[in-house]
Amino acid sequence: MELQAQYLHQRPVSSEASSLKTIRYTADWLLRRPEEVNQLLLNDLSMTMAALKTHPKIYWIWNHRKWCLENIPAGPGAVGKENTNEWQKSAWEKDLFVVEQMLDVDARNCELLLRLRGLVSRFL
Repeated sequence: MELQAQYLHQRPVSSEASSLKTIRYTADWLLRRPEEVNQLLLNDLSMTMAALKTHPKIYWIWNHRKWCLENIPAGPGAVGKENTNEWQKSAWEKDLFVVEQMLDVDARNCELLLRLRGLVSRFL
């Protein structure tokens, strides 16, 4: 599993990486605790950020990033209370910051503009 993660981090924009990701998630996704799922998805968000720095217009990287954000667990709540959505809120706010910074570099990137529209609709 660790070797797969290293390979995916080094070569995120390849068909082999895409296939390994599918195997990785389907193999043990349901067996993990929310903390582990959160960390796994945050690692993927980090990996996609590295890929977007060199390939900012590849839509499937943005799609995987969106999928990761949509599947982050809500997060722990206070004792006796329900989940607070703090993990989700933090991840979506970081993504908004990333999109804003990338738009400063390339304001005509259509993938970024679509992403920004999705983020804004999520916060409204």
